[in-house]
Amino acid sequence: MTKRKLKPFVLPTLYIVIVLTIAVGVSFIGQYFSGLNEVDYNYSISTVDNIDPVVSEQKVQVIKPFTDESVSVKVNYYSKDDDEKTQQSSLINYSNVYLQNSGILYGADKKFDVVSALDGKVTDVKEDEILGKVVEIQHDNNIVTLYYSLDEVKVNTGDEVLQGTIIGTSGKNYLEKNNENVLIFEVYKDGNLMDPEDFYNLDLATLE
Repeated sequence: MTKRKLKPFVLPTLYIVIVLTIAVGVSFIGQYFSGLNEVDYNYSISTVDNIDPVVSEQKVQVIKPFTDESVSVKVNYYSKDDDEKTQQSSLINYSNVYLQNSGILYGADKKFDVVSALDGKVTDVKEDEILGKVVEIQHDNNIVTLYYSLDEVKVNTGDEVLQGTIIGTSGKNYLEKNNENVLIFEVYKDGNLMDPEDFYNLDLATLE
């Protein structure tokens, strides 16, 4: 039997055809699986856009009218709801007359800075014959704070102050003769006196 000899161009042509066939097959398979993995991102984005943003209200925290840790309470706020013993410790003896303390009387062994408990506006600066120099500050939510018995006053009527602003230094009054470094702190809400200890615990963000 006579063997036929392939022409020289047949094998290269055959190889090219095989390679092209494999390449087309791989490309087709890749496109097929790629289509399976596609995600409709437009749907996801539109879904997120329809969700109302959650706005968290930050708690507005009151601070005490001083920063010196050596300051302590000398006479507490007098409350009619306290027990008799607590009420007695909340009285101030002035010229043999016991007075109900309408704020908290703080004191220390050394002079200390007095700071604003909240942002506000200084509405009055005056001097009282018995209580010493006084600063009054109006705050939001119809809150007023009063700082009595100051020595050096560092603000003026009409000044805008931030929480923590130094408004003066501790001084003396004729109610507390045993200590020259005192501060009487009063708080009014809607024109009514309140215990400063309750004031410190308020979340002002919830007040109207």
